[in-house]
Amino acid sequence: MGRGHIATGRRRGQTVTDGRAAVQASQTLHTPVLLQETMAWLQPRPGGLYIDGTVGMGGHAEAILERSSPDGRLLAIDRDPQALDLAQQRLAAFGDRVVFERARFDAMAEAAARHGFAAFRACCWTWGSRRCS
Repeated sequence: MGRGHIATGRRRGQTVTDGRAAVQASQTLHTPVLLQETMAWLQPRPGGLYIDGTVGMGGHAEAILERSSPDGRLLAIDRDPQALDLAQQRLAAFGDRVVFERARFDAMAEAAARHGFAAFRACCWTWGSRRCS
């Protein structure tokens, strides 16, 4: 699939071609698992550095960035280029507070060092099933 043709809603098999529609679809079709519990554990706060090792559609990342406003930063990692594209669109409003890296979650240490997140405050990743090319 090309850059302008983004697959969303894998459970429903829907395809969205408009960027804004893709973000709306990801927010509608994707509910982050255990969001409140994850935020209670991470305790995001202003000025912190955070890593989402499996950013997916950006639900947990969005909550971390909202709660760490105005200057908390997030390193968003995913191996799936389509998911990373969706996360980039969903999190665009956070500007340079979020850095994206296409990699596996087990490469977090290297990615953190490369992007200045070596002293991160907390990280999260989800265990799920997703087919990646």
